[in-house]
Amino acid sequence: MCKKEEKRAKEKGKNAIGAFGEVLSWETADCLINKCKEKWVPYIEEERIPRGFFFRLYNLYVEMLAGEKKNMMFYPLMHYTIARNIKDEKVREEATEFVNNAEKWKIKFLCNYILTATRGRK
Repeated sequence: MCKKEEKRAKEKGKNAIGAFGEVLSWETADCLINKCKEKWVPYIEEERIPRGFFFRLYNLYVEMLAGEKKNMMFYPLMHYTIARNIKDEKVREEATEFVNNAEKWKIKFLCNYILTATRGRK
């Protein structure tokens, strides 16, 4: 799997990394990882957002937006998930902004990183 990701990254340019199904520049990857460490991982640790939210976000994204034929039901389903599962108003607003810009945020990379970083934590 590593060789496959390396090959994909090299096809995009020299200064890139392939991880979790996404190809990103090293600078972008570093920025996204820092965002996760500063915001999303602590929210999970503080139980302000359920870890399952990112699992659901990833699955819906892959199923509905990452393919050739986009299914725009992704947004209503994720907004419903936010309303049902996130009680903290500030976190709900941030999650809504995050979902509304899913393609910009490299959701496959972020969700996999967050789920890996919080695996085994309560």
